[in-house]
Amino acid sequence: MIIAYVDYKVVAKPNKLSKYWPEALRSRIEDGTAKAIHIPFTKDTILRSLEQFNVYNMPETAMIFTARQIIMPLAHLAST
Repeated sequence: MIIAYVDYKVVAKPNKLSKYWPEALRSRIEDGTAKAIHIPFTKDTILRSLEQFNVYNMPETAMIFTARQIIMPLAHLAST
C-alpha cells in the first residue's frame, strides 16, 4: 500500500499520523500484516513510490516512510 498524507512535506514518523487511519488499516499495521509506505501527497513522491514499489517489490513492513526510501533518492536524482 502507498499511504499519502496531504499537508506534509516529509512523513518521518507515520505512527504519529495514525489518527488518520481507518480501523482496518490500523489493525493490519499493528498486527504486522500490512505492507505499506507512508508518503507526502506530492506528485514527485507519488510517482517515485509507484516506480519503486509494486506487487513484486512490496515494502518490507507497514512503517516504511519517506525520509530514507523516497525523499533521499529523489534528492539524488535532482542533483544529476
